[in-house]
Amino acid sequence: MKRVALPLFLLLMPAAGIAESVRIGPSFVCPRPAPADRLSQLICDDTGMSREELMLAQSYQALRHLYGPGGWKALRAQAAMFDSRLRAACDVPASNARHRPMPPGVPACYAAQTETDRAVWLGQMSGPAREEASRPIEQAIGLQQRLVALGFLAAGTEGDGVYGNATRAAIMTWQRVAHRPDAAGFMSDADAVALRSPVVATDMFRTASMIVACSDPRADGIQAIATDRADGHCFEALPAQRWEKVAEERGLLLLRRVPAVIGEPPLYFRPGDVTTVAERKPLAPAKKQENLRPRPQDLAATGSGGSGRIAVVILVIAGMVLGVVGVRRLHGARSRRRRARQAYGLAVQEIVTHQRTLQIRKLQLVGVDAYGTIDLARWNKERAYFYKTRIMPLLAANALDDQWLLINGDVEHRLELAASAPGSALGRSEAIRERFVSDPRIFDPRMEPADYERHCAILLRAAGWKAQVTAASGDQGTDVLARRAGRSLVLQCKLYSSPVGNSAVQAISAARLHQRADLAAVVSNASFTPAARQLARTNGVYLIHHEELRAFDPS
Repeated sequence: MKRVALPLFLLLMPAAGIAESVRIGPSFVCPRPAPADRLSQLICDDTGMSREELMLAQSYQALRHLYGPGGWKALRAQAAMFDSRLRAACDVPASNARHRPMPPGVPACYAAQTETDRAVWLGQMSGPAREEASRPIEQAIGLQQRLVALGFLAAGTEGDGVYGNATRAAIMTWQRVAHRPDAAGFMSDADAVALRSPVVATDMFRTASMIVACSDPRADGIQAIATDRADGHCFEALPAQRWEKVAEERGLLLLRRVPAVIGEPPLYFRPGDVTTVAERKPLAPAKKQENLRPRPQDLAATGSGGSGRIAVVILVIAGMVLGVVGVRRLHGARSRRRRARQAYGLAVQEIVTHQRTLQIRKLQLVGVDAYGTIDLARWNKERAYFYKTRIMPLLAANALDDQWLLINGDVEHRLELAASAPGSALGRSEAIRERFVSDPRIFDPRMEPADYERHCAILLRAAGWKAQVTAASGDQGTDVLARRAGRSLVLQCKLYSSPVGNSAVQAISAARLHQRADLAAVVSNASFTPAARQLARTNGVYLIHHEELRAFDPS
């Protein structure tokens, strides 16, 4: 869970636990001998700066989880900008300026600048994400330690207050097991209260034979992974062991070992693989049988046994009625769970089918506004559209639309994983691999023209330009508008199968005047006609192939 700079928490190093009784922070390992970066060394040596750095890293990790992989690049760029601005504002000596002493006001300046940057990141969050990022570090560490105690985090993990990938996975597992209303991986204030509450176990169970149980409730069932322990999340359960019930999820029992074993989290069992352990009570001492014949006063009290027989009949009938009601309720509960699993399976299958498209749409729709805030509004609308046009009709066709309220949280989580994972965490069929889908990150002559414009902008950013694609309408001939070092550039991006003519040169020349830009260029995958080249020379327009954008530097 430890992270190291520079910028402070962006470059990863192996973690080492921190002793909470000694100090709190920083979020990265303090190496010895001292690193070349003098600010990192000062943070390691100063308790107050260590704490400030850890609080900033706490906000960064919450925002990182909120935006997902599609927003990580922009967030890293913002963090790097914060770091550069802090060093300039606090007059931190460069690494190669060892002759310069560290100014005495750096710790105070660092605290003020870090608090300002943290406020910017907190302002980009709301709800559970902001509640988690605003929590005092001591409480954040305590919640991590609680996850370790319950077995959701690996034994021996020492909390540092920064919620990395392992802590996120542990939080989401706990949220699902505890049936929290939101299992997005953020530790809200309500979740923190629930996590601190004592866990009340109910029934005690044992297995009839040695089986393998796992800490992950796979959609395809425990049996499919019973023989696969390579991921380290599956364990042997022996008949001599005792297990207590924590919760039920997707028709599986979540059981915890009694007594607890370090490194072994709660595991999922199929109900048919375990039996309830009955508590054996000591037998009462046998009484001496004196006379088994009923006494006259006993017969008189029972009305010669007639009333007793009537009472027995009434009790038998009541027991039968209650038994029928219980069986019906049990059957209804099993039927509901089966329908929920069927609906969830159909939804996941639809997500797998369109995973590649979902990944591309998220890349296209997650953007950064003029203030540097990552904008998820268009992507959220796209998700709602996918549910409305793909998932809900599929469930309705199978008479399962009434299950949506039960599965929508898990489906939304699975869709976000599919759209964010670059290498398909859900898998991809041969048919999907063979079907072409336009992707702005990868050039292909079959790609959509709009994606070709985005591809050009991506290449420009690699050359250090701040490039953005203009709106589809009202752009006055400008496809991409870019700026660098005080100079502006307008582009027309032409995805052609034949040479580009002079009409594109005319359009971009007019666009340069309209945008008051310093430079203009026509970019294409194809060549240019002689007329286009002649007009470009006259008007000072660059004619380039899109691959040249990677190092485009007109100076």
